[in-house]
Amino acid sequence: MADYKTVLQALKEENDRENEISKRDKKNYEEERKLIEIRRNTFLHSVRRATLGDYESWLRGYIETAGGVPTHYYDYHFSITDFFVLLKSDTLPTLYGANSVNIIVPEGLELKIENDDMGHNNVYYMKSYICGGIFIPVYENMVR
Repeated sequence: MADYKTVLQALKEENDRENEISKRDKKNYEEERKLIEIRRNTFLHSVRRATLGDYESWLRGYIETAGGVPTHYYDYHFSITDFFVLLKSDTLPTLYGANSVNIIVPEGLELKIENDDMGHNNVYYMKSYICGGIFIPVYENMVR
């Protein structure tokens, strides 16, 4: 039969180990989050905010030249906070969720994809009017 104090002490020690693991996991998560933020912000030095005209130019080529079809319609306006235009050749870091970016790549520039992993990023190539990614929206203020 187990001793009362021994059982309680064992449960406390197990709880202490789990708390220590949780602290390490939280610290690792915070370090990873900071690293992702640094990588994203470093990349953003290679871009400018896209205008509606920048995106419409790509979308027109995608539809009329490449025969593409947009993936969905948004009943809100295009936002300059969501899209960027590449200003110099660079490597796009793998980003997910709220950290991901939409990049329009002008002809003559090269955008490498880190580890060949797009993450949740979308890349719109002006040269070929193709999209690396799966997100090709039409916004309310594009339909006149």
